[in-house]
Amino acid sequence: MKREQGINPIRLVGAWTEGYALDHHILSSTYMGEDVYGHPLFDTTRTKLGEMLFQFKYRYKHDQLDSIMEEIIPFLDEWEALKNVDVVISVPPSKTRLYQPAEELGKAVALYIGKHYYNDVLVKSSNIQSKDLSGDKASMTGVFHLAKLAKRTYNVLIVDDLYSTGKSLNECVHTLRTDKMVKDIYVLTITKTNR
Repeated sequence: MKREQGINPIRLVGAWTEGYALDHHILSSTYMGEDVYGHPLFDTTRTKLGEMLFQFKYRYKHDQLDSIMEEIIPFLDEWEALKNVDVVISVPPSKTRLYQPAEELGKAVALYIGKHYYNDVLVKSSNIQSKDLSGDKASMTGVFHLAKLAKRTYNVLIVDDLYSTGKSLNECVHTLRTDKMVKDIYVLTITKTNR
């Protein structure tokens, strides 16, 4: 995929059929010392999409959803795989919040591509977050389970906000594949960390 209007799609390799992060999250981050409470301070420069996502997810600026969608629509229009998608889901949240960023992004993408969004297919069985697991071999096996099975064959798009290690997404895919009616699984994340 070519660079689209200020985004830089990055192919993601994993257990899925095809996947992309639409840009890096951070361009640079410089350690500046500590605040009065001993917390580290950084001077961080994010990509345009990374800054929008940061404001949306961590600063609770819900109006950023429209800006994010405006930025990613050219990619959605060009990604041929979306023609194969039957349903859209998002990675189940790790924390309980009134407003779940990945879920809201999943709903917005589903609405734009004209597909149904479901938030009750995959359920998180544990509060484990992939960022809290140490080592490349750390497993998220059993963290998710299927809450319901499909009645017909279907292709799924999983939407997430931020791609870090890929462990959560890979486990979501492995869990979905236990349903024999699931065919192709596609992955879309807004940004990707620079790991």
